[in-house]
Amino acid sequence: MMEELQPADAPEIRVDDADDLHPMEIEEEAVEPYEEVGRALVDGLNPVDSVVLTSDRGYLLWINPRGSIEVKFRYGRSGEDFNCFIDPQHQGVTIYELCGNYRKELVVDGRMPLAKSTNPHHIKSTGVRRRENNFEFRSKNSEVRLVLETVRDYDFPPQQAFKFNYVLTL
Repeated sequence: MMEELQPADAPEIRVDDADDLHPMEIEEEAVEPYEEVGRALVDGLNPVDSVVLTSDRGYLLWINPRGSIEVKFRYGRSGEDFNCFIDPQHQGVTIYELCGNYRKELVVDGRMPLAKSTNPHHIKSTGVRRRENNFEFRSKNSEVRLVLETVRDYDFPPQQAFKFNYVLTL
């Protein structure tokens, strides 16, 4: 006999916002992308495949990274193209840019130190410019789509959390 979940028992995602934590219920049939204005807190054990970030600045904190998630950036609801700058804080997660529906372009190899990146998206630090927001993307159809995947390597220690800051500019 199947047990029916009551609203209080339904799985939820908690998103860290400036004022407090806000629960969001997930329907079992279809997991819709979660959209948040500024900050997202994602737990690798929850059934979240996609996060949509629409604020002009914020961060994503992935706790207990497992598998992969898709991160979509949109500049509010303007529908305009924009630049997206991200600043990964740790190694251990490989970052790809989604080009089209199926092609992934490697941006950050999670095993290599970020400062040694030779990817064209990487912005080298200068004496004038601080080392932040060091990967730049240009939106296509008003959206930047990234895929974050955990590094599956026995020589690489498992990570407790992965964070990146981001800034969106017109």
